[in-house]
Amino acid sequence: MPLSYSKACLIGSLFESIAYGLYFSLFVQSVVVLQRKYADGQLSRCLTFTHVILFVLITMHLILDNEAVVEAFTEESEEFSTPDQYYTITNRETVFRHSVYIILTLVSDSFMLYRVFVVWSRQLIPIFAPALLILASLVVGILYLIELAKLFAISGSIPPPTTAWDQQKVVFYALTLGLNVICTVLIALRVWSKQKRTIDRLQASFMHVRTSLVVIVESAALYTSTLVAIIMLTALRRMEQYVLLNALPGIIGISFSLITIRMTPSTKPPLHQLQAGDYKADSESPTTHITIDTVIIDGMEYTTDDSSGSHCR
Repeated sequence: MPLSYSKACLIGSLFESIAYGLYFSLFVQSVVVLQRKYADGQLSRCLTFTHVILFVLITMHLILDNEAVVEAFTEESEEFSTPDQYYTITNRETVFRHSVYIILTLVSDSFMLYRVFVVWSRQLIPIFAPALLILASLVVGILYLIELAKLFAISGSIPPPTTAWDQQKVVFYALTLGLNVICTVLIALRVWSKQKRTIDRLQASFMHVRTSLVVIVESAALYTSTLVAIIMLTALRRMEQYVLLNALPGIIGISFSLITIRMTPSTKPPLHQLQAGDYKADSESPTTHITIDTVIIDGMEYTTDDSSGSHCR
């Protein structure tokens, strides 16, 4: 029996609740990590602000989706008599729910772009293509919301999910997918290239950098694989796309929080110990001064010098 539109949304809401539960537990752990960073004087305001915004948007999307499910399956009015009819009605809640998802995606993608910008020493060339993709996603998202607003103004209904109108959302998914793949590759290449230049005697101090490469790729794979599945299901006009689509906000939060948690070790030497340490082979050998110009921690690049100490860029 094929899955109906309303049942797909119902199952999607259940999956969204599960994903949100996993995300919330990781968010709490992220708060602990951020508190530790604050105590160490290494807290990134941009990272903290993004965590707060994502938490608010993901929670808001969960509330709106569950409210829609309750109304669709428990209430009746002159506008609708079945759950399927409810989900095709264009009202303020529909426009707002879609707006929250688009803003959530753009915020997450923007921070991904910021990571690339910082890791590549604030060079503009590496972020040129990803920035164009974000602008394209913004334009497509605005146009999509305008179409919804027009339908709301004329008291119209959303076309059935199997029509070409719904297929336009594939463009938005594809732009987000391309952005995440490009940004992940750029960050991974930068971390790998810096690790390759690390001298042998300091490799133990850079175990965290090598681990970062694995964490970034693994976390991006979760979100990327979900987007690929949504694009394929949408292209095949299968209702299962809405099951994954509803759970996507929680998956975005899970991927984002995993990077913050796993890229922060439980114990980490103070940054000043890494900036100009003395290395002695034995008591009779001369002291060798080794200076590390750049240390990458949690995707943020720290530069050091003898005159001004360390600071985050």
